[in-house]
Amino acid sequence: MLTSEYLKALADTNTLRIINLLLNRSLCVCELEALTDLKQSNLSRHLSKLSRSGIISRSKEAQWVFYFISEAFMHDHALLLSYLKDQFRSDHVFIQDSKRFEIFKEREMNCDNITQQLDILKI
Repeated sequence: MLTSEYLKALADTNTLRIINLLLNRSLCVCELEALTDLKQSNLSRHLSKLSRSGIISRSKEAQWVFYFISEAFMHDHALLLSYLKDQFRSDHVFIQDSKRFEIFKEREMNCDNITQQLDILKI
């Protein structure tokens, strides 16, 4: 993949928000939807763009599809990911997403119970 293609895929705040969350662990669409407060159609568009570029991969488990940062991208672009992680720690949007993820993790939320706890993620 050309560097310009990676950068095009990353040239959107919402795609970067997804990357920020997936750096923690793999997440399914319903979890990403709740954590980002993006509509499913908008989220799917960003996930497709990231998937086509090879930045993320997916695996299917029962009825859920889980997304994660691809091993090849992590290996080939470790310096870029390191830079992004540093930026994520200093930008308000990504800090808020990280706080929501911490609540998500502490409450052991998952695909089965996240819709009943959406109000908790509103910070």
